[in-house]
Amino acid sequence: MRGQAGDSRPESYIFIDGNCLEMTLKKVSERHFGGAKIGVSYAHLKAGHRKAYYYDAIPVREWEEPADDYEARTADKRAELSAIAREDGYHVRTGDAQARKRRGREQKMVDVQLAVDMMAFAHQGLFTKATLITGDLDFKPLVDALVGMGIEVTLYFPVGETNADLIEAADRSIPIDIRYLEGVLSSEFQRSFPLPQASFVYRNGQANMPPFFEWDDAKYGRVMLGRNSEGFELLSSVAEGMPQHALFVRFQELNLARTYIEEMFDLRIPDEVPGFPRNA
Repeated sequence: MRGQAGDSRPESYIFIDGNCLEMTLKKVSERHFGGAKIGVSYAHLKAGHRKAYYYDAIPVREWEEPADDYEARTADKRAELSAIAREDGYHVRTGDAQARKRRGREQKMVDVQLAVDMMAFAHQGLFTKATLITGDLDFKPLVDALVGMGIEVTLYFPVGETNADLIEAADRSIPIDIRYLEGVLSSEFQRSFPLPQASFVYRNGQANMPPFFEWDDAKYGRVMLGRNSEGFELLSSVAEGMPQHALFVRFQELNLARTYIEEMFDLRIPDEVPGFPRNA
């Protein structure tokens, strides 16, 4: 196996179940960003991989639906897939999608195409590592086969919606949560929704900003919230397993910080913080 320019580095490809990624982003946004459409940097999503293959379906035309209406209804999806296809190293595979009462949007041929491509490319020796973004248990036989061929498979999966058998089949499985998405958000989205900046710092016993609320936490000891004209900061007195350090977080918007800090550090900001009720 040889990489580009004659080097001997192993090739890595990424295969993306577009419907899975879209639905996962929607649910992450509902938790953290108030339902706003998450902007993704596809260059960052592809980082570390030579090629990216993106699989998604276009809704089928309804019976007796006028052609102009159908084109208008699917215009956004077609434009989105066209933009992805123009990204460096990306290749888009499309099929049809039909609505199902119990299963939602059901893709036709797209999942089959993904499986065929992965197996065909693996047999051609085009990669020794593959990343798969999906939560569909139907891909477990594919993952088993690739692992059996000696391919190193990394699975990125939606939290709470992926069967354990699929998670365990891959060599490495990583949940698609705010920690992962932090590295693939577009710069435009990050400007609109700046994520908190967190680090573990040496304990100094006092906050940089005047504290306006304090509470005690079993893992982090005394926790202080500070505020000034530039924003907010959170400082703990201890950090679990790091006796010389404290958790330090700077942020702009408290309700986004609530869910971020809970998910990243298992630290809950109390509901009764003055002037900042928890979002429903």
